[in-house]
Amino acid sequence: SGPSFKASDTFSARGTIIESLGNGMFFKVRIDGYGERVAINLSPSIINIGDIVQCSVHNNPVET
Repeated sequence: SGPSFKASDTFSARGTIIESLGNGMFFKVRIDGYGERVAINLSPSIINIGDIVQCSVHNNPVET
């Protein structure tokens, strides 16, 4: 058994805004099947707590 390597994966999932970090750009999001993460709003739309959003997760480590 040698070293195990991890690859990265990118996926999209639905999430719910659960907290605003105060500046209209950073939010805490509960992503379905993934958990809670801090997210960046890259859309021109204003989003609020409780809104359903589409999230893209980049560089998610996965076993190879």
